[in-house]
Amino acid sequence: QAVPSYIGASMASLRHSSLGAVLLHFGGLIESSNNGTTTMIETDGQCTVVANSGPAPRAFAAMASKNSMDGAYLFGGRSVRGVLYNDLWELTESGGFFTWRLLMPLRNTPVPSPRQDSAATGAFISDFYMFGGTAANGVLGDTWFWFRDQWRQITAPNGPAPRTGASFSYERDKQRLVLT
Repeated sequence: QAVPSYIGASMASLRHSSLGAVLLHFGGLIESSNNGTTTMIETDGQCTVVANSGPAPRAFAAMASKNSMDGAYLFGGRSVRGVLYNDLWELTESGGFFTWRLLMPLRNTPVPSPRQDSAATGAFISDFYMFGGTAANGVLGDTWFWFRDQWRQITAPNGPAPRTGASFSYERDKQRLVLT
């Protein structure tokens, strides 16, 4: 199967139990419809659909590998009808099988607003960090992280300006997040 070419698809790298490093591809838009499949792209270009169930079809979602490289997170995005999401999904792989699971925050805790085009990264073992994106009311400049079943908003003096489509990474050796 050829490498999928959907606009606004989400990608994350993953260490597959038997194949080594692979790239995960989720969703995207093509000809006014959303794609909701998860495809694994191997280093030789071989593509395999690994999950047809999980998050609703969407584009422009934030996707990042877990720092442990044994899974990935997917947050938000936009449906073909323009509905913005603020759900968080976790993809895990075990013995060659992939499974999506919706992560539910603890009751009465804050959650990020629905958005698309956020920057995201995995850090430490299973943390997920997200910055900015575009919400219904404009471009955002907030930072959130998911840890132990709840969202926490990070505020910092002199933080970055609101932006969309940025890149976010975690420098393990310096233990810091980098937004570009």
